[in-house]
Amino acid sequence: MATPTESDKRLLQVIVTLTEDSQGRPPTLAEIAMAIGYPSSSRGNVQRQLTRLRPTYVDWMDGPRSLRVTPSGLALLSIKPLEENIDLPLPEAILCLLASGLTYLTNDIAEGKPLHVPFSQAWQRGVNILTAECLLRDVDPPMHLHAALAWCRRPLGEWPVHFRIPPMWLNEALLDKDDQPTSLCREYALTKCDAELETCQNTMLKVLSEAKKNRAPHAYVAFRQFLIEHPVVTDDELMKCSFDAQIGTLGSYLTDLYERVPTLVVEQGKVLLCGFCGWTLQRSHGRLHCGDDRCRILTGDFIHCVIRELRTAPEHLQRVRRAIRRYVVAPGIYEIKTAQCLDTLGITAELWPGYDAYDIRIVFPDRTVWAVDVKDWRFPHLLASHLTPLECHGNLTWDRALYVIPNQRVQEMPGYLDILRNATSEQAFSILTINDLIEEARRYKEQCHA
Repeated sequence: MATPTESDKRLLQVIVTLTEDSQGRPPTLAEIAMAIGYPSSSRGNVQRQLTRLRPTYVDWMDGPRSLRVTPSGLALLSIKPLEENIDLPLPEAILCLLASGLTYLTNDIAEGKPLHVPFSQAWQRGVNILTAECLLRDVDPPMHLHAALAWCRRPLGEWPVHFRIPPMWLNEALLDKDDQPTSLCREYALTKCDAELETCQNTMLKVLSEAKKNRAPHAYVAFRQFLIEHPVVTDDELMKCSFDAQIGTLGSYLTDLYERVPTLVVEQGKVLLCGFCGWTLQRSHGRLHCGDDRCRILTGDFIHCVIRELRTAPEHLQRVRRAIRRYVVAPGIYEIKTAQCLDTLGITAELWPGYDAYDIRIVFPDRTVWAVDVKDWRFPHLLASHLTPLECHGNLTWDRALYVIPNQRVQEMPGYLDILRNATSEQAFSILTINDLIEEARRYKEQCHA
């Protein structure tokens, strides 16, 4: 490229100054335009000038606040560049720790607990490592809890430090506008542990232990299916089911997995239920909210799926606890619907065989067995490491193992399945959408009868 002009140098200096004034936060094009005396609408002119200087003197990623002057650009301004290793990406493990810590913090807030030290080990370690990495890069770290939370509300592309992550994640934050963990945060947290997942696992472990002790796999299936199909019940329904002969002794655990429906969700004398998961909806700032934002997407902002209305007073209603809704009910909807579709085709589909060794055991007329596990993750890069060989011993042996993904997930991200397949190419399982699984099962059954 041609030698930078004095105008180019002034532009680079403005970027450096604005970045320093905001403690390492890169400026937007509109902010740069205003700093050099132009209206914010002139950001297109600024971008064209910067594009001529890229990547030698200035560079940026896909995020709105990722603009930086390169070492060559700093040298052009007679500014001593930082040492080469200072601008290396931070370890991605920091995001895993922060994400896990956030789920514990938000869980404590939901339970009415005050925020005070000691915080969870994951949060403390994440903040400590982030602080050390910032100091190495001459970036001011977040010095207290609220400052760290403020970082977590910003898209990752706006952080004054950067991570080696896919560009599409740069517009993602760890906390949403309601200060709830985002999908990215939840899925990063699962690398360590999610507070709600831990609660769910601890509770369901007791149920599994009781079922195994009594050698009652069918009771466990009936118990789990009841939770998925009855996320909100009346007191009478819950009491009746807790004594149901099909569930047996596991019924004594049902009341532990439900909580009283809060009066906050009542709207004009009615309790509204989500058209996807069936949990209670609550209106905030004029919008309906479910247990997480996924239901909003699947229902088209609660318009495309019918919202049920209950006129029963909340003091007579129970709903599954938030952790059960997220980790049993929401994924269980896909599991049950898939099994039902197979059943309609005349294919035997057993839910949660071997006390939930995997999700569905398909048995064909020729006794061929497929083992299926359903995974509903937004980010395939994070899911890949969780795809491990399915159990194959005793009554759990199979001829083919499959991981299946809800069709909506694959439609939302081009290349979703390719990412998973490339990352697990040496594993002994296939990866399909739910629709493709059902179609392949239908074809295989027809071959059995041919």
